[in-house]
Amino acid sequence: MARVLAIVSTCVLAAALTRTTDAQTGALWVRSDNGAGWIGKCVSLGAQGTQVFTEIEFGQDHAELLSGFDTNPALPVWQNMLPIEGANSTVDSAENVDIHVSAHQIVLNNNNSTKHTVISKYTSASSTPSWTYTFPGTTGGNARVSISDNGQRIVAGSFDNMANTLNLAVFSPSSGTPMWSGNLTNFAMAIRGWSLSSDGALLYVASASMLTIFDLNTHANVAQYVLTSSVDGCHSMSGDGRVFAYGGFNFVDVWEKNATGSGYTKTYTRNLAGSYVCTHVAVSGNGASVAWSFNGFDTNNHVRVECLDVASKQIRMTDEAVGSGTLQNVCSDIAICRDGTRFVVGLWGDEAGLCPEVRMYRSNQNVPVALYNLPGSVYDVDISADGEHVAVASKAVHANLYAGGGSIRYYAFEPQDIRCSGIPAPGSTVEFAMQGPHSSQARLLWAPSQAATPTSFGNVGLLYLNRLQMHTVAVPATDATGETMAQYTLPAGAGQIGSTLYFQGYFTAPRRLTQDFVRVTILP
Repeated sequence: MARVLAIVSTCVLAAALTRTTDAQTGALWVRSDNGAGWIGKCVSLGAQGTQVFTEIEFGQDHAELLSGFDTNPALPVWQNMLPIEGANSTVDSAENVDIHVSAHQIVLNNNNSTKHTVISKYTSASSTPSWTYTFPGTTGGNARVSISDNGQRIVAGSFDNMANTLNLAVFSPSSGTPMWSGNLTNFAMAIRGWSLSSDGALLYVASASMLTIFDLNTHANVAQYVLTSSVDGCHSMSGDGRVFAYGGFNFVDVWEKNATGSGYTKTYTRNLAGSYVCTHVAVSGNGASVAWSFNGFDTNNHVRVECLDVASKQIRMTDEAVGSGTLQNVCSDIAICRDGTRFVVGLWGDEAGLCPEVRMYRSNQNVPVALYNLPGSVYDVDISADGEHVAVASKAVHANLYAGGGSIRYYAFEPQDIRCSGIPAPGSTVEFAMQGPHSSQARLLWAPSQAATPTSFGNVGLLYLNRLQMHTVAVPATDATGETMAQYTLPAGAGQIGSTLYFQGYFTAPRRLTQDFVRVTILP
């Protein structure tokens, strides 16, 4: 599995650096509230996991963009201040392009029953939204927003609790005027499930009593099923629209699209006896795996994590995160990568500190790949499509405790053999660290585009760059540990903002390409 990073254009290589931090694996950086009192509630990864987007609410209202290449502690590339009454923020980011979207609600007259739902679209080039749209009327219900992988379709929903209607609006990235708007009636209680297919063609939405798969091209229902149990967050659909799953008290149901292409059939049910309720489900983009969590509500201090292989209907991993004390240790979110091989779980954590709140797993092994014990509770997690990077939004103390403060955190899932550090702004200098054979001559390869299909060179490895546009720059030889470092100066000028380069490492003795490559987009 290749890992991706981010920069751009004709550049100059400078002298080697002395490395001061472990930037290749684990916790890469933290963006703390620094005493401001804001709490990390939502986060998304975009541009192939290289950009981190969030919205902060409750007294410090703002949206902000962070670079995955930043050093620790991280500082925002930009911030956009929002009305102080903002609440209930959610965010999403396009996988393949530099576009981010948010939904937040403006509370009128301190009354949560009268809120305006506001949708905003951003790029990395500016803290000012490209456009903003406000749903007509007021609501006491919640709202959601998603964007397709290519960024060409943005879908937002605002629940009208008075009319029991889900109002929908579909946008292109170029305009805040909806390309289409409509509604789903008989939609009760709240938006409890929300998933958009990777191409933006299908929307999965669930209320308290019904799930609907809606075709956003024809504006018609593809499928609709009655729910006897529906918990907020325990719904997910695969990126290809082929598989969906939902859970409740003591169960998870998995449905697959029929071979005829029409409708879905329930193909698997996971029943778990005892005091368990399924609270979060994540279906991989290709529909191969489904990860879920069961909260143990007998003591409220243990969480069971499992992952199903959809083809074989076998549970391939199980882990029980057990804590102690009176604070609630529950799962707050799950995110899974596109091929279903990796996923991340966020917990509130326990009073005794026995259950690390950030938990990274492979879908075929019980033991976590990595655990990170935070000072407070996790509220939201995201994982890049390739499974290489994880973003976490958290509170500085446990969610049960009345206090402010929080953070946005960025992790590498596993060690990377090429890593870029530094904000990629026009004219700035960023740092590359490469890991390969010891005492070997090295080269930094770069190109303005990625290969449509990686080129295999046998034991040497896969080349992910476009060979016809590729350039080679000499790098200091690796040391006795196999590491080399260098600086790379980006071209100056505002015209470079938004342009992208792709980087990979090469070693000559023995000949090896790095398993990872870096996608660098120049930020403001």
